[in-house]
Amino acid sequence: MILSSSRIGSLGGLDTDRSPLIPGDSFLRLRGVHFNEQGSLTRWKGFTKNVQGQIMGLLNESGIPAVFTGLFPYLKSSGARHVIGTARDVYKQDPTNVWAVIKSGQTGTKNDLYDAIQYNDRLFICNGVDPNLYYDGTSVFGMGIAAPTVASVATLNGIGVLTGTYSYRVAFLNAAGDESNMGPVSNGLVTTLNGLLLSNIPASTDPQVTARRIYRTTANGAVYLQVADIADNTTTTFSDNNGDGVLGIRGVTFSFGIPPPALFFVMHRGHLFMAKKNGTEVLFSAPGKPTVFHPNDVRDLDRFDGITITGGVVISGILVIFKSNSIWNIGGEDRTNFAFTKQVHSIGAMNHHGIVKIPGKPVVAFPSEDGFYMYDTVRETVISDPISPEYRKLNQGRLPNIVGVPYKKPNNMILWLASSGGSPVHDTLVVWDYFQNKWAMRDIPTVQSNIIKLLTDPFGNERFYLGGIDGYVRQGDDGFSDDTANIITDIVTRPFPSESNKGQFKNFYSLEFYYGPPSNAFAAASIDIYGSVTTEEGPFTKIGTIVMDKENGISALNFNLYGEMLFLRFTETSTAYPFVIRGWKLHYRETGRRIKPN
Repeated sequence: MILSSSRIGSLGGLDTDRSPLIPGDSFLRLRGVHFNEQGSLTRWKGFTKNVQGQIMGLLNESGIPAVFTGLFPYLKSSGARHVIGTARDVYKQDPTNVWAVIKSGQTGTKNDLYDAIQYNDRLFICNGVDPNLYYDGTSVFGMGIAAPTVASVATLNGIGVLTGTYSYRVAFLNAAGDESNMGPVSNGLVTTLNGLLLSNIPASTDPQVTARRIYRTTANGAVYLQVADIADNTTTTFSDNNGDGVLGIRGVTFSFGIPPPALFFVMHRGHLFMAKKNGTEVLFSAPGKPTVFHPNDVRDLDRFDGITITGGVVISGILVIFKSNSIWNIGGEDRTNFAFTKQVHSIGAMNHHGIVKIPGKPVVAFPSEDGFYMYDTVRETVISDPISPEYRKLNQGRLPNIVGVPYKKPNNMILWLASSGGSPVHDTLVVWDYFQNKWAMRDIPTVQSNIIKLLTDPFGNERFYLGGIDGYVRQGDDGFSDDTANIITDIVTRPFPSESNKGQFKNFYSLEFYYGPPSNAFAAASIDIYGSVTTEEGPFTKIGTIVMDKENGISALNFNLYGEMLFLRFTETSTAYPFVIRGWKLHYRETGRRIKPN
């Protein structure tokens, strides 16, 4: 008798002395299960639908379910918290989990995913095609303020202190202190010890505008300095008898009074960095002023290579920008000397939403054209070789739509939402256990989704959620079914035994199966076990069923299959109960016959 064993357990992995079974190296297919912290295979929990909270309108067409394009937590300094969701438009979830639209009129499609970043009490939101937005906890406004288009009119206003030629310009302000570009120049007026009256002061139609700022030249000057603020958006006149010595700050004309639509946002050293969709330029704001962009605060990342920017992230204090075929690191301390250097050639990220920080490590993981990689600001490392056949089976045309999140508690995983085969929507979770370096797949055909997001509840518990293509949000790793549909388990091992005795004809006759004992709270799950002596695609012969109901967690099957090697397949589709697979031992005899080569 010869044993070929695989043990999952105390060492955090499989006993590989005689039968390598590390995920990817060990399994040709691993679906519906993942490795827990003890290194055992455990069945995924399910997805629970928030039945109160469907968004209707396919991209807001009446009566048809919407497709989620973003989910974002919002936490105000006062302690108030809620979730902002996006389809085409922008929604706020109330305490009863019902969604209410807070910004309509957006134009993006389901592939124009939103990004958001919170700075102080404002959540800045973008999707690459519509004007950037911000949410202040109550309302949504445009990011940036359009400048006045009408010039004010200056006239003499009695005796005063002003002597010389003067003119005015006006800018709009909001409650956060954001300021528009200055508007047109008023008429110039010659004075001799006069006061001035400014009339026809423009008002803004933008609801975020709460004040106007008046700028004036000094006598016979050309530079505009602050003379006063009007603390409303209605007053149309202003009396000025202020000497040049009391004037305030200089008015600045920004490069972008309203910043262009951003593909993503990244905060670095107090600057808000962004890039336009299908662009090669990185733009960054003034420090501490995420809506203020100056003329020189733009860096071009090789426009001549024909490759556009796809995403960005901060790693260990270094801003990293990705193209689909290169990776760039920032250098410099502030806006006067920021510069980017191409660190990696020929490898890049498919999109911003697939770039995931690995918790507790100065590393990110991301999808590229030929697999998943890690990057640590110095070099890139491919990590998905064990599942390269599965990666190639994904819908390659939808790789730019992959979305990922870290799922640290308690599983130390990265979850990527992807599309299988020719699927036009995401129906697969690609799972990487970054602690044990193991991979798995999770089919979700009944809960197809467009977005995955990690959210933390008020008690600090991490949960991941799917934003569905049917207008529903679903909590992941919860319950024992996918919206009442069974969770399909399908595991195919690499062949037994190892290459060392390849060519020997064998009789496979017994399997010992080790599992976690059932909890009293659940009925026992059962596993159907099959064997193939030809290829991993079969044909498979059923060799028995294991009902995991014994306290010692051990069951055995006797059977007879003949061949050079044996592929094992484990399936479970009939119940929703949890289970844990600890390992197995396969018994076989060498018959003495050798397989003749073809």
